[in-house]
Amino acid sequence: MAAFACDQVQDLTAAPYSEAKFQAALDHAKLQLPTSSTCLTNTKITSYYYDPDNWYLDNTNMQFEIDDGAGSQRNELRGDSFAGTRTDMTFRSRMKVRYGSTYSDRFTVAQIYGETGGQPILRVEFLASRSGLSNRFWGIYRTNAGPLPSYEYQDLGPAPTAFTELKLVYNDNGTVTAQLGTNPKRTWSTNFAYYAQSWKTTYFKTGCYLQDPGDCYVRLSTLVFDT
Repeated sequence: MAAFACDQVQDLTAAPYSEAKFQAALDHAKLQLPTSSTCLTNTKITSYYYDPDNWYLDNTNMQFEIDDGAGSQRNELRGDSFAGTRTDMTFRSRMKVRYGSTYSDRFTVAQIYGETGGQPILRVEFLASRSGLSNRFWGIYRTNAGPLPSYEYQDLGPAPTAFTELKLVYNDNGTVTAQLGTNPKRTWSTNFAYYAQSWKTTYFKTGCYLQDPGDCYVRLSTLVFDT
């Protein structure tokens, strides 16, 4: 079983940056692993560094992997910051996951993150069970600030085990939207003006963030986001 720790290796073929379809996104990203600290800076990523146990290229796809991780550990790409007043900022990927057996019952695969204040605006989370539904992606929107947050949950559909598009849009006419594949697009707007202020910044994240302990496997065939 691979250790979940930052390991930096340079290789022109195994690094995700060696695949041209990922370069536009990776030109504006850094890797956070195993906590919020930076494992690979943007300079390292664009110089063909990768982590052979946790973040690497496999058969033209980008692989995020955690083996036997603890709650709150992460293996995520963090995009560049953008102003909270920007409109129609879009994250798009095609991804698939694994679940069951030793895999975590709760892990986040994508976020719109409010940098100012340090809180997720929207998380897309795998939940093994919620509201009588099993093994689904849920969009979880934070409706307020402060130490006692409240959230609005919307079901995005079955967690994809084959490559499926996930699209997030920040500030689509004062809303946040998420859509998984051809399932219905979900929309949130409660207190959105709190996030969309001129002095605040926001960014996209994707990969594995463990809410519960266990393994995590998130595989991307495409990744594009605005910065």
